[in-house]
Amino acid sequence: MQDSRDTPRLLRLDEVIARVSIKKPTIYRAIKDGKFPAPCKLLGRRSSAWSEAEINEWIEARLASRGAMTAPNETAPETAVATPGSSAPDRPYKRPANAKTRAAGRGAI
Repeated sequence: MQDSRDTPRLLRLDEVIARVSIKKPTIYRAIKDGKFPAPCKLLGRRSSAWSEAEINEWIEARLASRGAMTAPNETAPETAVATPGSSAPDRPYKRPANAKTRAAGRGAI
């Protein structure tokens, strides 16, 4: 008996978007540039689907390219956020958007 996990599966566009968290125009631009797997045509001229295996390989390649393939018990290092008066010159401090709004409304009566 064949396991369903071994059976090739095709994904429609909405499933691909959900898996890769990229919108439709970006996906099609990446396909045009050769940076994303191309879909295959189904029975209808307007129906297309992607190979689940190719999408999974693309996701794994993205993770591997950033060095994120860590052991399950390892955690990623925390990143520091600059605050006023801190010595983190690589990332400037940004005032929260709501603080600007409050500051603008102080003088109005």
